[in-house]
Amino acid sequence: MPQAVGAGWLVQEHDKVVSYRIDLDRRMVVVTYAGAIGLNDIRGIQALSRQDPTFDPSFTVLYDGLRADFNGLSTDDLKKIASNTPMQPSARRAFVVNSAVNYGISRMFAALSEAAGSGFSYALFDNLPDAIRWLTEAERS
Repeated sequence: MPQAVGAGWLVQEHDKVVSYRIDLDRRMVVVTYAGAIGLNDIRGIQALSRQDPTFDPSFTVLYDGLRADFNGLSTDDLKKIASNTPMQPSARRAFVVNSAVNYGISRMFAALSEAAGSGFSYALFDNLPDAIRWLTEAERS
């Protein structure tokens, strides 16, 4: 599986991408999803990023799901993802999604995380610049 320090991809195909990149200057982990995304994709990228020597669980996280379809994730899947997150609860998260369904799934994930006792500060966006601005402004305050 190809991996460079500070970046890696679990899947990189024509119609599907599951990858992460660590932006040390911004203290941010950027996770990109494209195509139909399932439980194994998300748990795989969680495991891969944990192994990266530049990974820091306190960094903010930008989840870019603008080209993703999360419709296949069940409530049970979201609970498993929440219980396996490599990030600290204090790490702010921005979810960038492209549809009402993905918006709802992102909100459900956050609610399930909170119910499990690992709630976090998050916001939902429909574009990357606003999400990045929200995350970087948080770092400055």
